[in-house]
Amino acid sequence: MTTPANRSFLTKVMYIDGAFSLLSGAVFSAFSTEVSSRLGPLAPPAFVLTLGLLLIGWGIFHVVAARSANSIAVKLAIAGDAVWVVASLVVLIALNDGLTSVGFWAVALVTVIVADMLFLKSKGLKRQAA
Repeated sequence: MTTPANRSFLTKVMYIDGAFSLLSGAVFSAFSTEVSSRLGPLAPPAFVLTLGLLLIGWGIFHVVAARSANSIAVKLAIAGDAVWVVASLVVLIALNDGLTSVGFWAVALVTVIVADMLFLKSKGLKRQAA
């Protein structure tokens, strides 16, 4: 049975993730050259700009999905988070020579944040289904 508290929890998580994605995407898009110089050669400005635009789209998806907390949309968000975490771990383990120390720690921090959002979405989805 879906209770308002369970729906509210999941809705809040989706809105928070949406806001974080929108803000990150806006910063990456507006300051792609500056962000690139701090991350390292693995992240040229065109890549950072593209990532920023994708994050804006991802943020919009989360904000729209948060309105209904539809389980299919939440599962898609969880899958996207899982892909992000795996890709980030590959970067941190196999491609870290292309990152500055700031870039390494930035990727690591964002990976933890995304993994936390994945966990909270999973928890919220289970609570909503119960």
